[in-house]
Amino acid sequence: MLVEYKASQKSQVNKDEKMKYLTSAVMIALVTASVTSCTFNDSQERQWLECQARLCQSLDGGHVEKAEGLLEEELKRIENSSSGPHEQYLESRCLSALGKLYRYDGKADKAIYPLATLLEIKETIDKKRHLKLAHVLIEIADCYIDQKKYKEAIDYLLRAAVMQQSMSPDTTIACLRKLARAYESLNNKEQAQLFYQLAIDADAGQQSIPEDKRTDLVLFDQANLMWDYSSFLARQNKQGQSDALEARADHIFKILVDRSAKVGPEDKYVLGFKPDSDAAKVANLVNVLVDKGNYADAEALLDRFYDISVDLAGFADENSNGQFIMALHRVWCGKNGSIERTTSSVVDEDTLALVPKTAPAKTSNEALLAQAQDDFKSGRIDDAQVKAATFVLQNYNSREGLKVLAEIAKSKKRLQEEHELKLRLKQLGN
Repeated sequence: MLVEYKASQKSQVNKDEKMKYLTSAVMIALVTASVTSCTFNDSQERQWLECQARLCQSLDGGHVEKAEGLLEEELKRIENSSSGPHEQYLESRCLSALGKLYRYDGKADKAIYPLATLLEIKETIDKKRHLKLAHVLIEIADCYIDQKKYKEAIDYLLRAAVMQQSMSPDTTIACLRKLARAYESLNNKEQAQLFYQLAIDADAGQQSIPEDKRTDLVLFDQANLMWDYSSFLARQNKQGQSDALEARADHIFKILVDRSAKVGPEDKYVLGFKPDSDAAKVANLVNVLVDKGNYADAEALLDRFYDISVDLAGFADENSNGQFIMALHRVWCGKNGSIERTTSSVVDEDTLALVPKTAPAKTSNEALLAQAQDDFKSGRIDDAQVKAATFVLQNYNSREGLKVLAEIAKSKKRLQEEHELKLRLKQLGN
């Protein structure tokens, strides 16, 4: 059941328990950082490593504001230095860490600034594909969702979803689900239904992969989509469909429970869940992934847990932020974590194939595309973007919809986004 899965209890974790749960080492490279192939300036790199070590020590003692201050100081140092071609890389990983720590500390309004700055850096055109560009858009949207500013969030989510269609379609499920929830929060049931259905369509693309072979992240996204859509349908008095989706979500979640490691006796609570609960067992997958050295998926799964906690009574309380910061510390400062583990998020366009030209194409709602084109010509850019993005998400092969979005990106000086859209147009034959 969704309520049972998302339930939590307040807990106070003392310092001894923190020390058992967290082991300090050098902070791992953040998965949201922008990475280049250049050789690092040794003095700059040493300075960053020292900052990481001090940050982990601060989090060891539960001094979150001190950790934030260290990152703020490091950011100022980078901005005032002459690090040449390395400056954007150094600044990117610092901005990413600061934005994440602010948000986990319940300061979503403050997190938007470093993340928006990070987005500006990633929009710098260099004729390569920035795989994390969509991820940063979603991080900013999450901050707005935390503040219940759903209209602002939708703008970023639509842009991210369009890029994810071609860059990483397996991650589209979560983004489309967030769009559906945002529209539902604005009491726009028609748009909510549309994006829930698009998410279900995206989920169908995973059906060719056996359930036991799907990644933890995909299963987590599938279960949460079906739980949320089930609840939405129940509120529309469609109980039969709702029950079927809930049963499917329970089944998928059971797979996650079965593959997760048993919660250890030293872990009294895992993210605020009782240790004998299924939710705690799945939350413990974060620890399992860290132990395996899979820091990127560990942080992504932790982000997903944080996302579902924001609006939940009984979990988003005075203790929940501390729980998540402890887990984030575990990911950042886990054993063997190091800057050398950074995975490049910059890829030559020829090394990553776009979704094939034969991706499913629908011919529906042509009037929406015409409205988007008219809005753009009349200078109603924001309205045009919403309509064109929605149409492209419904119709993957819509060259005209992509052209509108590319022109909007150009007018907004979002150069990397424009480049990505033009790559997709090129792949479609334009």
